[in-house]
Amino acid sequence: MNNILKYNIPFRQAPVINYIAKEIPHRFSHKITNIANISIITRGICHGLSNAFIMYENNNKGKDYINEINGSFNCINSINENKNTFRKYYLDSIKLFSNANFDQLISTSINNQSDYDKSYYFNEMYEDVNKFNLPIRTKNQSNFDFIKKIITENKIKDTYNNPIHLIDESEVIDYIYFFFDSVTNPKSTKYGEYIESSRSSQFNHLPEIRVENEIQNKIKKNEILTNDEIKCFLKIAYQAIAQYIDLKMASKKLNAGLINDDTKPINHKNNNSYTGECISISKIKENIERKISNNKKYYCLFEVKEHCMAISVNFDKYNKPIYNFFEPNEGIITTNDEGKFIKILERVLNNFNKEGKAYKNDLDEPVVYVQEIESKSGSNNRITPSKVNLKDVQHHIKKH
Repeated sequence: MNNILKYNIPFRQAPVINYIAKEIPHRFSHKITNIANISIITRGICHGLSNAFIMYENNNKGKDYINEINGSFNCINSINENKNTFRKYYLDSIKLFSNANFDQLISTSINNQSDYDKSYYFNEMYEDVNKFNLPIRTKNQSNFDFIKKIITENKIKDTYNNPIHLIDESEVIDYIYFFFDSVTNPKSTKYGEYIESSRSSQFNHLPEIRVENEIQNKIKKNEILTNDEIKCFLKIAYQAIAQYIDLKMASKKLNAGLINDDTKPINHKNNNSYTGECISISKIKENIERKISNNKKYYCLFEVKEHCMAISVNFDKYNKPIYNFFEPNEGIITTNDEGKFIKILERVLNNFNKEGKAYKNDLDEPVVYVQEIESKSGSNNRITPSKVNLKDVQHHIKKH
């Protein structure tokens, strides 16, 4: 997109995700949660990558994360034509370990993207349930079979089958069944697993499934629900699913020592939801300077239409601020010059504005959608990207 800006660490998400989708989709079947068709990642995982970058940046490892993906990806795509038998075996062994490392690194970003998409679109469906056109119900059709038909025959199908999103119709039905089952049998194995996983997420509350008593009793007795009751149940289910996924995302941040709003308790709604605002680059500058003046780090997701990037401002060993901008289609720019950094952001926004991808304020000026993320006070939680350990490679060679 931008041949003017010079990126210190080049990175291109397109070759990486195309490789996964076309060459090795089978390798991710046990690493990626609830994605029925991995090939749809070819439309991009910018939100997942940007989130992962910030999570590692809280340990000053964001650049390491991107470098490790680059290194592993380049290694597994290299051609080994070495004539020396031992040297060839050694390089092949490194490639073997690089494969495993690449899978582990990139699956973090894909899962982040998947969670974001699911949360966003389940919230959308919660808002749109009342607009659904309900099909004709067949004789003796069960409540859940009718719900499946509604999901299949409404706009939800078009939304969730759109290849830009990491979720499809079958997954929607699975999620809805999960909550339908919880109403009919609260002690079911699946619901029990949900409760336990949520309790271990560092939050002391759960998304509550508050189904009206009359609807709950009808479901338990397998009595036919009215159309209005079906819509009521779907709204409750969509909202609960979105909240559950929001908790998962918030828990991942906490495990990396991050929180949306450090001035609020962990259980506050600000800390288990995706919220932000459209602001100007000058406002971002003010926010960065305010953080730095308080000797605090600054992190945010930096979004235009259908694309997400990230900003990180950390401190070096001399307590001087280091400004980082991550663009999943270009790479990382790093500088210690605030003025230069702000001009970079202005140039990035200007380029997207020319492409019609910038958001606009009331004065028709280009702005970006920003979600700030903070380093949690008192938290020692940090994550470090995996890497290929040459000692493990040598041990592997000795064993074989």
